[in-house]
Amino acid sequence: MKKSLLKKGIAFLACLGICLGGFVGVMPTITAKAGMSTQQVVTEDMYKDELSNQKWYKTGDISQKDGKIVFKKDKTNAESKLVSVILANDLREMGIDTCINGTVTVKVNEVLTGEFYIGFGLARPYSAVNSASAICLYDNGGTVGVKVKNFAGENLGVVYTAQTTYTYNEDLVIDFDVFSAGSMYLKINNDVLLNHDNEKKVASVGYFGFGQSAPSSVEIYNAEVRAATYDRPTNSNINETFSDGFNSALLYSEGGNSGYYTPEKVVCEDGVLKFTNVTVTGYISTKYEFSNFTMTYDIPHIQRVAEKDTEGNIITPATNWIGVSIGCSAIKTNSAVAVAQSLFFYMMPVYVNGDAISFACVLLNNYSILKQTSISNEYNFFATKNGVDGDGNERTINLKVEMLDGKLQVFVKYDNEPTNRYYKVLDYDLGYTPQGFVQIWGYGDDFNYVQNNMANGRESYCANYWIDNLIIENKDKNPNLVETGFTSSKFPEQDDFLYVDGWDNRGDTLFKADAPPKKKGCKSSVDIGSCMMLALVGSVLMLKKKGGK
Repeated sequence: MKKSLLKKGIAFLACLGICLGGFVGVMPTITAKAGMSTQQVVTEDMYKDELSNQKWYKTGDISQKDGKIVFKKDKTNAESKLVSVILANDLREMGIDTCINGTVTVKVNEVLTGEFYIGFGLARPYSAVNSASAICLYDNGGTVGVKVKNFAGENLGVVYTAQTTYTYNEDLVIDFDVFSAGSMYLKINNDVLLNHDNEKKVASVGYFGFGQSAPSSVEIYNAEVRAATYDRPTNSNINETFSDGFNSALLYSEGGNSGYYTPEKVVCEDGVLKFTNVTVTGYISTKYEFSNFTMTYDIPHIQRVAEKDTEGNIITPATNWIGVSIGCSAIKTNSAVAVAQSLFFYMMPVYVNGDAISFACVLLNNYSILKQTSISNEYNFFATKNGVDGDGNERTINLKVEMLDGKLQVFVKYDNEPTNRYYKVLDYDLGYTPQGFVQIWGYGDDFNYVQNNMANGRESYCANYWIDNLIIENKDKNPNLVETGFTSSKFPEQDDFLYVDGWDNRGDTLFKADAPPKKKGCKSSVDIGSCMMLALVGSVLMLKKKGGK
């Protein structure tokens, strides 16, 4: 993952707000609860540039052109489908009846030889689009017919067949609203076809997508589809000082193994967690998922200028960036997944002649820059001039990250400043609350990249910084917390036997159970002689035990 890669891909989900419920166009305001949100299942940004595999499960040669999703008759088949990876949930316990709703404009350009599906309630993103419920378009004697159909379950079969038909090459503006209970509202252009009075229930909870039973020529655009979600994962508050390793029941770390500079590690030392020469594979992750939370931690040290040996060779590169992943899908992962499949932001400097003289930036990223802001010179803490106080001591930075009901905010300050002095470096409303693991990343140049830089006279960078006092607090209004004991991340250390210089009054005792603490090993000439005597006596006793002479 290089910086150029961060500019690729499509824009992330556009925010819509928190409220969901009622009929399409008549959606009453609902008080948001922490963790509850309305996610955009389909937005124009998801198909106007490319059909990203990060947002869609796609099979067959489905394309996009001029801001439209295009099914071509000569390039697609019955297996071609496009399914969103966002799940619609049943939130009736939260006071929300609607499960999924939206508006889709469809144009059928040629006579249909099979059915074209707008499917919902799918069990998996890779499920067949005609495996749950769907709005079906079909040829009805030279016109476009519409029906709603269940393909599985106790209500198998046609739910509703519209009496109204439509012409080919006509824009069909399809509004739909599916209650979690299984009733459905359906309107095409000015015709209300279903008004939540269908006798057979349709599938509601699940995934949404487009598909067909035979090759067809169909264009889809102006699509805005929303799903009800509720993120309330089981988790535990974290308060970690790293004084005795870290609690491995709550946190997991990966030290990295692709670096040019050694050692490359993420490890507890001297009461802090150190990122040392970390490249694209070093991070620390929560072992529980979070949705709404506040995270704070200190950064007592940043390697702002590369450290060199006496011959001028770099042994510890300058820090390239500090990053955080929110909503990551797995504990054990890699940097590509942490960025591509989660909400991600990082702070980075721009180094010139070994020092960060320009503003540091905050980039919100999912293979696209959603928002980029510059940090004021005062809080450009990658710069060496900001790294020390008036007495020449390194300044500790406090970092605060908040994800509350779809709104991400990031704050920084120096530790000698009051809490109300936090400087806001990022404020972005996603419109939904990501759920997943929270991870703190290092990032730097891998082995091959460093070699290439050296060959071309360019400097390389790694993550070289420390963190301390990590606190993550669950902010769901109805939290789902578990109690977790402490399990040290350190490997247990085995103490040496406490050897003695002489015998005690029991005569046959080879070591004292209550001997005073001594340094490990044998250091003095007397100790060495005692160790040799101990080994000799031990051999004699073993021979006697075996009947030896």
